[in-house]
Amino acid sequence: MNFLRRIHNHILRDVSDTNETKKTAVMIRFTAILMCFYFVIQTIAFAVIHLPLVTIVSVLFILTFAGLFYQTYQGRTQLAYGLMIGLSVAWILVFVYLIGWDASTQTFMFGLIVFAFVTGHSKLHIKFSIIGGLTALRLAMYFYTHHTEPVYQIDRSMIASLQIVNTLFVIGLLTLLSYLFSADSLSSEEKLLSDNKRARHLASVDPLTGLMNRRGMQAWLDELISTEHGTPKFINIAMGDIDLFKSVNDTYGHSTGDVVLKALADYFRQQLEGCGEVARWGGEEFLFVITGENGDQAMTRLEQLRSGIKKLPFAADGTTFHVSMTFGLEEYTPQSDLASAIEEADRKLYIGKTSGRDQVVF
Repeated sequence: MNFLRRIHNHILRDVSDTNETKKTAVMIRFTAILMCFYFVIQTIAFAVIHLPLVTIVSVLFILTFAGLFYQTYQGRTQLAYGLMIGLSVAWILVFVYLIGWDASTQTFMFGLIVFAFVTGHSKLHIKFSIIGGLTALRLAMYFYTHHTEPVYQIDRSMIASLQIVNTLFVIGLLTLLSYLFSADSLSSEEKLLSDNKRARHLASVDPLTGLMNRRGMQAWLDELISTEHGTPKFINIAMGDIDLFKSVNDTYGHSTGDVVLKALADYFRQQLEGCGEVARWGGEEFLFVITGENGDQAMTRLEQLRSGIKKLPFAADGTTFHVSMTFGLEEYTPQSDLASAIEEADRKLYIGKTSGRDQVVF
């Protein structure tokens, strides 16, 4: 299993040239491996029925596709892509010329068309030009073989065997290319979704405290009161502000102020776990949402929070200091709207600030 895993990882190894794509290289590698297996079977089959020229041609193409596999590790993926199409056309023409149309070698044109479309150039007009050329070539082979006998006349049982082998390998090639293309597309899509999710998360989170920012809280509140999820029976909105926070920055520096903000954010999360959320609304101002409790219970919880904040020690310049907070609390009702509730909580915060600070106004 470890040996197979190493082989698998080797095939999936990225390209060294930044101008080339891993997807193209990987598709060429898997296609080359499949075609090597195909020509091994063809070599054995034609050796058994004593067709030395076709046997030699099969061996040459084993070496050719092995060489294409090797080229993808040498920074020559685009060269390998072009050679893959050119040499595939060559061997299909040679086999149709030698053993005829009835062996169905030409069905590999369909796999080659898919290969040309899902790999290589990103410009569509180049891909469609290649596909158009391959389609025209297949039609030309059809008309040629219906007017010209093949070099070797093979009995019907061998023709039937070749048709079965060719059909299975063409289906295998189409399946392989489709899987690799869809897997790559799904991987890209998942990465895009992950990046978008991460971007949305970063856009809704305050980078300093890790709390939701204003945008994140507004989105969370909109979801909270949506009829789809069912509005909680009690929703309380509180606006909190650190008292005299400017003096903390002026006295101890902004780095100490950041420490205070982060410590308070951790304390808020701990105290509100299971009963609400908190966001950094701006500067030293925070918006609290307490659910599942009526206004009086929310008032009690905020008083406990306010009391606990005053006991948190902060150290700077060899001294210890404490901070306090003022809160304005408003009980949200379905008859009002969120903006009005937030505005009212902010008004009550202002009342608390102008009437002594370090209190909860309800």
